[in-house]
Amino acid sequence: MWRILRAICCVLAVWLPASPVVAADRDADHEALRAILRVGAEALNTGEFEKLSRLLHQDFAVVTVDHRKFTTIEEFRAYWRGLLKGDRRSLDRIVARPVADELTHFLRDDVGLVQGVSNDTYHFRDGDVREMTTLWTAVVAREDGIWKLVRLHLSANVLDNPVIEALKTGLLRALVGASIGCLLLGLVIGFFVGRRRRRGIG
Repeated sequence: MWRILRAICCVLAVWLPASPVVAADRDADHEALRAILRVGAEALNTGEFEKLSRLLHQDFAVVTVDHRKFTTIEEFRAYWRGLLKGDRRSLDRIVARPVADELTHFLRDDVGLVQGVSNDTYHFRDGDVREMTTLWTAVVAREDGIWKLVRLHLSANVLDNPVIEALKTGLLRALVGASIGCLLLGLVIGFFVGRRRRRGIG
C-alpha cells in the first residue's frame, strides 16, 4: 500500500510543477494569436498591407466572401484595392471587426485552428452603408518561433445578404439611369430628324 502511495506522490511531484508551465506557454501563444487578429484587422481596414504581410505564413492562402482565392499578398492587395479604388468601384470603405468564438484549438504544438465572426460595415460610393456578418475559419502555424496565419476562409449568407442587395440596387439604378438616358437621347434625335424632314417637305 505504501509503495502505491509513494508512486502516486512521485507522479504528482513530477506532474504538478509542469502543469503551470504548459498553461503559461499556451497563454503566451493565445496572446500572440490575439495580436494577429487585432493587428491584421487594423492593417486591412487602413490598407497597410506591409503590416499585414508580416503576419502571413509563407504558404498563406485566403478565400474571400465572393469565392475568390488568393495565395500571395500581392494578389490580395490588388483585389482589395480594386474594390475600393477607381471610377468603377461600388465601395469606398470596408471596416472588418473579427472576433474569435473560442480559444485556438491546437492540432499540434505548432499548428492551431480557430473560428469566429466578423460584423463588417460596407460604405458604398453612393453614401449607402450596410452591415454584414461574416463567418471565418483560420489555420495558424508557428514559423521560426513566430505564430503566423496560414489559411483564412470567409463565408457569408448568400440568401440574406444586405451587401449583395445593395449592389443589385446600385446595378438597377444604373440600368434605369442608362434606360432613361437612351430614351432622352432617342427623343432628341427624333426631334431633330423630324424637324429636318419637315423642312425638306416645306
